[in-house]
Amino acid sequence: MMDEEIQQQLKEMFFVHTFPVEKVDLMITETGLVGKEGARKMVEWRNGILKGKELKVGGASMIKPFSLLFAAHYYLASVKNQWLLFDELAFFSKGKEVGFELRRARLEPLAPNDISSYFTALAKRIAPIIENIAEVADLPKTHAFGLLAFPLYQQQSAWLKKETDQTTELRIRTDGEVLKQLSGDAFGLKRNPFDVKFRYVSSWANPNEHVRIKPACCLSYLKEGGNYCYSCPKMNTEQREVRAAQLREQAAQQQKSS
Repeated sequence: MMDEEIQQQLKEMFFVHTFPVEKVDLMITETGLVGKEGARKMVEWRNGILKGKELKVGGASMIKPFSLLFAAHYYLASVKNQWLLFDELAFFSKGKEVGFELRRARLEPLAPNDISSYFTALAKRIAPIIENIAEVADLPKTHAFGLLAFPLYQQQSAWLKKETDQTTELRIRTDGEVLKQLSGDAFGLKRNPFDVKFRYVSSWANPNEHVRIKPACCLSYLKEGGNYCYSCPKMNTEQREVRAAQLREQAAQQQKSS
């Protein structure tokens, strides 16, 4: 039986459930997602929930959970020296929440100096699903895979900021470099989508802080009433300054009304 604390961490940090998720609106298993019908059903459902103007909005919204699933494995490997195994995954949509239910999930101790093979096996397992989602959503394959990096590295930064043990911090950094060095073949690509070099800009909230620019656009601007994220790679400097002013104004209004 998996430790209850780890189960809670998986749920709260990564939206990965190792127990049955109740009252979902739609759930499709791994087997269903590698088929066109199952993948299309979930893409259309997500697009409806998000009121996407184009079907690719629904497809793009499904990629972040895969990034967080990868991050969950990375975290447990680096911090707990355990690898997360599961017999089957199921993607669920519950209101605006999305995530995974892992069936018959369990942990096993990591084999010494073999993290690359673990990462590679996981990449090969999820890559066909992402490729299928991209195809049914009419989202370019490279764009879909490009959405993987940002959520994972945001998680990594949070772990490093919080971690006080130097040995664990070094392990997080070392395993992260291994992840970057995976062959693109593991993902069915020429280049590993986690092998990215981020650009940074000053935060709209605090000019002394810097935030990452996303490697790929999440397409939030194509939702009904949507807009570009401040970290969107589509914006130039002038457009980002305008967006920063909008966000500061929104924050000021919210503060007045609270």
